[in-house]
Amino acid sequence: MMAAAANGVDALRAEIVRMAEAREVDDALMAILTGNAANAEAEGDDGRAKFLYKIAEVCLREKADAGSGEDA
Repeated sequence: MMAAAANGVDALRAEIVRMAEAREVDDALMAILTGNAANAEAEGDDGRAKFLYKIAEVCLREKADAGSGEDA
């Protein structure tokens, strides 16, 4: 995910979608993202915190979207 982030927002989004479809967005990943965001916030790095919270939000949304076709 971090390598994709280095290649821009479109690459990051594509990687998140791929991970969601492969069922790789799990509780451990979410804990890492939100924990790192909280740490950044505590350190006063609001930009990094906002970015990480946004990534977590997109991960959850894509996970839900990927799961919505399971019963179809």
